Amino acid sequence: MKSIRRVMFQCLSLAIAPLLVLGCGSANSHQQVLRNAEDLIANHQWDRAFKQLEELYRAHPKTVEARELQIVILLKVNQTDAAVEMYKDLVSRVQLPAFLNETIRHSDADVRAGACQIVAATKPSNSVYLLARASRDANPGVRRIAVQKLALFEGARARDALEDALLDQAWQVRADAAGSLETLADPRAAEHLFQSMLDNDEFVRLKVRRALVAIIEESNLSVFRRALRHSNRNVRTAAALALAKRKDGSAVAVLYEALSDPDPTARVAAARALAATGERSARPLLRESLNDPNPNVRASAALALAELGDVGSTNHLALLIETDPVDTVRLAASQAVHILSPEAGTVRIRAN
Repeated sequence: MKSIRRVMFQCLSLAIAPLLVLGCGSANSHQQVLRNAEDLIANHQWDRAFKQLEELYRAHPKTVEARELQIVILLKVNQTDAAVEMYKDLVSRVQLPAFLNETIRHSDADVRAGACQIVAATKPSNSVYLLARASRDANPGVRRIAVQKLALFEGARARDALEDALLDQAWQVRADAAGSLETLADPRAAEHLFQSMLDNDEFVRLKVRRALVAIIEESNLSVFRRALRHSNRNVRTAAALALAKRKDGSAVAVLYEALSDPDPTARVAAARALAATGERSARPLLRESLNDPNPNVRASAALALAELGDVGSTNHLALLIETDPVDTVRLAASQAVHILSPEAGTVRIRAN
């Protein structure tokens, strides 16, 4: 009896052995294709590598590594939308717990930037962690993408990462961080944003001013009113512009000061803010701004005077229509005259 069993076992082993060998051979061939594809990628032969991986995946859909490498190729050649769609399709059928963690650490900056795009599009549970890590990347382009995408995520961790990015060595990243904080409109970011009004880059300060206007609310009013007394003019101006949004009378004096700010964008913003507050005492200063060397300031002052109902400035505005060398200023002055004196009808604007 034992000998019969032994014979049957030996026969069964002989029958299974070729299948095992075939299975191992198949696995080895999969690995060989993957290695070949990696070599092709290293030599920038993207198309050949992608086609080999596509053939492998179609023949053996469980070979997830083939799809992952295809996604990396798409990111390398900046076909981010296609990479996102391929990732979405793959992750809908299998779990990829490590792929984004590894891809966001990839040696290629384009791949790391693309990984940020995938994170933003799919929003995995560790999105903020991944983007916060990427916001400290060695490559400024990657940092910019990460900082921009953090605007999609609310909460303290996203805000903390963006506040850190306000101190980045690249001014573009600092500006993007301010823009993302403007989008999030988190009132708790006020202190850090006011510190960034000390930034030496004019564009960064402009973005920060806009963010401060977006986040002002009852809970942080004390921060803004304290900033009105700051020794730095940029900080005072930013606080005044935000407070003007709430028609806060404490900001008017600083807005007057801002009409002579060296930064023309601050002068434009001050003129608009004074009009929004309805502060009629600003009329004389706004009339002076009609002579500002910057055309945007002149145009803003003209429209502000119209909003404040300053009929006394009509003659000066009419002179601008006739003599100002800039089309936008003449048009603004014409609009202002029409608002102040509707019965005058449409003012003809001369062509240069």
